[in-house]
Amino acid sequence: MPTVPETGTKKRKFNELSKAHEALSARENAPHSAQHHPLSHHSETVEGFIKTRRQNRKVVDAVIDFVEDIKGLLSAIDTLSFSSLHDAERSFRSRGVYVPFAPAIGDVSERQAIVFFPPERLEVGGGLGHRFLPRNNSLPQVVDLIIGMSPSIFYIKDHLEFRYFRKRAVYLAYIASALSDQSSRYSYRFDFLDGDELRPIVLVEDPSIKSVIRLIPAIPSDLFSLSNLASSACCALLDIGVSSTQYNASIIADAYHFENTEINRNFAMSHSGFEGGLVLGSTWLSYRNYSSHLLDGGFGDNEWALLQSYTIENNNSLQPSQYSSDPFQLFMSVLKLIKNMEPSASPTNEAENPTCIRSGTVYNILFKMSRWAYTALKNDAIAALSLQQLGFSARNQFKRIFVEGEHQLQQDVDLVAIFPIETKCLLEQLPKSYITEWSLKYTISNHCYDIFSRGLGSRCKKMILSMAKEEARSLCDESNAKTRAIPQITELYAFVTLDEKTSNCDTDYGPSLENLVESAKFRDFWQEKSELRRFKDGRILETVRWDRSSSPTEQILAFLSHRIIQSSSKSIEPQYRGPDFEKLLQTEGNGSPTGTSFERVLAEFSNLVDLMRGIKDFPLGFKTVHGISPGLRFTSANPPSTYLNCPRGSESTTKPANNSKLPLEAEIELESSPGWPSDPEQRRRCELGLLIRLRNELRKTDQIAWARVGIRSPDIAKREISGFLDILTQGHYYFRLRLQDLRPNRESIIGPLATRSSGFSYPVCDSGKIRTQRDVAYRKSKQHPYFSLTIRLVKRWFQSHFLSSFFSEDMLELFGSLGFKIQPAQTYPASVVCGFTRAIIELSRWDWRKRHLEVEVQRAFSDRERASLPTEFKTRTPHSTTNDEIGLSVAVACADGSIDWFEHMVPCSVATRMTHLAREAQVKLLDASVQPLELFTPNLAFFDFLIKLLPLSIEDSKRYTNATLVEFKPDPILYHKLFCEELKLLLGRYVVIFPALDCKLIGCLWKPFQMNHSIPIPADIHITNTTGTLKGTQMPYNKATILESIRTIGAGCIEDIYMNIGQPK
Repeated sequence: MPTVPETGTKKRKFNELSKAHEALSARENAPHSAQHHPLSHHSETVEGFIKTRRQNRKVVDAVIDFVEDIKGLLSAIDTLSFSSLHDAERSFRSRGVYVPFAPAIGDVSERQAIVFFPPERLEVGGGLGHRFLPRNNSLPQVVDLIIGMSPSIFYIKDHLEFRYFRKRAVYLAYIASALSDQSSRYSYRFDFLDGDELRPIVLVEDPSIKSVIRLIPAIPSDLFSLSNLASSACCALLDIGVSSTQYNASIIADAYHFENTEINRNFAMSHSGFEGGLVLGSTWLSYRNYSSHLLDGGFGDNEWALLQSYTIENNNSLQPSQYSSDPFQLFMSVLKLIKNMEPSASPTNEAENPTCIRSGTVYNILFKMSRWAYTALKNDAIAALSLQQLGFSARNQFKRIFVEGEHQLQQDVDLVAIFPIETKCLLEQLPKSYITEWSLKYTISNHCYDIFSRGLGSRCKKMILSMAKEEARSLCDESNAKTRAIPQITELYAFVTLDEKTSNCDTDYGPSLENLVESAKFRDFWQEKSELRRFKDGRILETVRWDRSSSPTEQILAFLSHRIIQSSSKSIEPQYRGPDFEKLLQTEGNGSPTGTSFERVLAEFSNLVDLMRGIKDFPLGFKTVHGISPGLRFTSANPPSTYLNCPRGSESTTKPANNSKLPLEAEIELESSPGWPSDPEQRRRCELGLLIRLRNELRKTDQIAWARVGIRSPDIAKREISGFLDILTQGHYYFRLRLQDLRPNRESIIGPLATRSSGFSYPVCDSGKIRTQRDVAYRKSKQHPYFSLTIRLVKRWFQSHFLSSFFSEDMLELFGSLGFKIQPAQTYPASVVCGFTRAIIELSRWDWRKRHLEVEVQRAFSDRERASLPTEFKTRTPHSTTNDEIGLSVAVACADGSIDWFEHMVPCSVATRMTHLAREAQVKLLDASVQPLELFTPNLAFFDFLIKLLPLSIEDSKRYTNATLVEFKPDPILYHKLFCEELKLLLGRYVVIFPALDCKLIGCLWKPFQMNHSIPIPADIHITNTTGTLKGTQMPYNKATILESIRTIGAGCIEDIYMNIGQPK
């Protein structure tokens, strides 16, 4: 099935690399029954999936009528005779039809007369012959019509020196001229068959039904001796004597059009699963942007269909019942064939290309496949087949590959590089035989891939290259005769998927000094970068070292691209997207890498725990000390910082280096004791006594700057008073320790305090589950280099859009972990942008009103579990007593086989805003020209009004106090947060409060008006209405009144209130 021709030449963007498809609605699986085999059970889902991608009967009938009309026009064409090929060209040009072929190529003797006959045979390609068309609502429906050229046009040696292609092009002009004369109902254009500039085609378009027919010339398979067209034969430039592999392959392909069409038709008619396999294969390829076009890898729907036929013919292990009834099984068999593809040596290529020769022919099904597509396709096939090795059922495999794989190309990319190439400079590096190849851009793409893949080595798992496609040309466009016009600048897009274990390797090792030949090649490739190094074991190797301060992959691509570009112009510089996302997290106050900060604080925390365990005669033993703050498990959005240095006894003058007094919190789990009191008051006294004892013991050491005990006052959720121990180490880190409650059935809520005061009831989560998820985050951060960075970037994204205050740190970490769901080892993200993209895509798909969010970081859900989750979701979903809040449910598959549920309540506007921003971010991530900062810039126009607070607190801040044993001196950030809490309590029924991270800017959104809403009016506010003056009473919901109340509440704190998208009120 052909790809749709481009409608215009334009700069290639990342969003062009994901074809539009209908969004898949969430499917609820029926309960698993032992009477149904998993494979047969999942086939029902496959059948439904295929049905949504089959074109409806009305469209198929309209396209068939269109094709039959064109067939009738072609059959009625008159025979034309000319004294020579030049005479025919001049005649068609006089009619306004310009042949898309350079006149200087394929010169034919003037003495040879030529006669053009109507097509001898007409065949419809693809599945239209048996009323099958794939659905694609966003693009025109494309159908191939194979037209057989009369053999009398050609001579026995016309396969030499471009003569065949010259006559083929003029024959197309004959067809196009006749069609345009017969019917003006349709539009006609010239294009190239899948980007092959040696083989032009005619496009016939019917705008009324949004359909295009590609008229593809073909020849009989016995017209030329195909054995003379071997890949190593020289048929094009005889004076140079080099092999013309691509030139020869194009002639062979034209000779097998009819045979390939017949084979696919026979299999589609005889095997019911064949069409379904084509649909699945086409969908899988489109998710990764592969197509038959040369610039998309040269492997698309047509090649898949032929490979699927080849699989059935040659795979004896595939039983007839399997490929007849199960399209998914046939799809997986084709993937196995792709996985096992082996390259064949070709003397004309720097790298090796694969072959798949149908028995009894010389036709190579994979003759168009580019070298980068060969590597990428094998990698993708291996990843899909590896799901079975991870224990995924057939049903889950299908879900992962198709339901969740719609934007797979986008999810696999770790780095995007854009290389502006001066074409004329690059031509000097190419052999003169490039004129015999299909396309100059295709040649450039392969040339660049050979260099980049060799330079990146094992760092790169796959690389997808893309360049702008040429637009279809009008019949009367005189530039058709300049097909080999060379653009001054052409842009090459490289989408690189890296290996997470090797991508940051800063050294490339070459051959030993004794290997003179290989050493010379290594030095020639790396030039001045290569240097000899002696290692401890005595070896002397050629090596290349890269700077550790930036991405080695980016440095390699920059170095190699300069070799290719060979330009001194500063305006022609490569652009990269990928490492710049990580740079958003790499800046600290002291300029050190983020990893160093986390390692320092974890080392300090470990020393503190060891110090506590070393205390003798403590009443109870220390069982564990759990880190609560994300800074103690690598997942805080901002790297942990230290306090300024201060000597012992100077506690009152100690200030944090980043002006934040928030400590790093941890929870102490003590050994159980039968003597632990059951009375709450006695228990609190015991807890406080243990903390004081611990403080006194720690003060005796020389590793603690100071330690003090405090009491946490009841919060707005009316939780019990509890004690804590604040510790400042000599390393200037500030920790807060509290005791874990040992009472049975103790539960804690996963959610911010701000959401617990509303009138709703929702289930709570066992605190042990929260600790388990924190431990998982810590272990995964140590296991995967980009796990914690992905979570931190997701948190930064929520913070930048004023959403983080509605979610706890634990909930945000669950969102961030979506980028690392369990999958084959070779497909884990190897960059921040890849993990972040996967997490954003999962959030954009989440329909939180109808289903839960699935987190499969530790393991995947089984079929039985997945079938029961929707029912469990309905019973667990939080229900609000008001209409402006919604419950969010998250199901986590735990390593021990259990399922942990986390429930969370947020305003509807917050959940809607989160989904809208995720979908918006997904679109921006598709565009390589979008800068990362654009994804983290809030759109303040969303809010109804904004509150800007003064930068510093005033004397009035003393009214905010805390019951601690030391004086509470709020800093501006904490003071602003307390003000936001008060604002939510007083006005939360009427306004949704969106505070920024530092709370200096507060976005506000009016809640839907309800008649029973009322607001308490402060005694000092006088409001006049039609009935008189109201003072200190209740009045109906009135926005002006509420705004005035906000000004009164925030007197001395609010700088201004802005209305109408940032304009002063």
